[in-house]
Amino acid sequence: MNEWESARERFLEDCRDAVRISRENLRRLMEDNKDTEYGRRHGFAAIRDAEEYQRQVPLSDYRDYEEEVARMEQGEERVLTAYEVKHYIMTSGSTGRQKRIPLTKEALGRCISPIYYAAYACIPGMDAGKYLHLSVLGAIPDMENNKPARKRTGGLGKGKRRKRA
Repeated sequence: MNEWESARERFLEDCRDAVRISRENLRRLMEDNKDTEYGRRHGFAAIRDAEEYQRQVPLSDYRDYEEEVARMEQGEERVLTAYEVKHYIMTSGSTGRQKRIPLTKEALGRCISPIYYAAYACIPGMDAGKYLHLSVLGAIPDMENNKPARKRTGGLGKGKRRKRA
């Protein structure tokens, strides 16, 4: 089994266990963030499942977080997240003006990387042929090595994907 087939099998296995994985992620996020300003305001310490989360945390949009994000950019910690913010990404502005979103290593590993992983894992032979890569993120920082963002753009590719150093 080659690397892509192994990745696809791991992805499919995770899909079969998606509900459990999602519940574990929610429990971990509530526990890790219960002592943040946001976590205290919404009672994260008492939340045990998705239904409780839906009752405790109101629907919101970026305007509800704008002030907190600005404080975080000034260096204030434990406002929206207990995790260290590694980078702020800019949205495309497709719903109005651009917004700055705090990105943590945990969010990249738990939320963003799996999306890319899933796309690549489900396209057999992608490493050897033509493919179209469209990215919703303008740049992705290398959080493992604490390096600046590398530009990610859509485009046609041909041949083997190079491994990143």
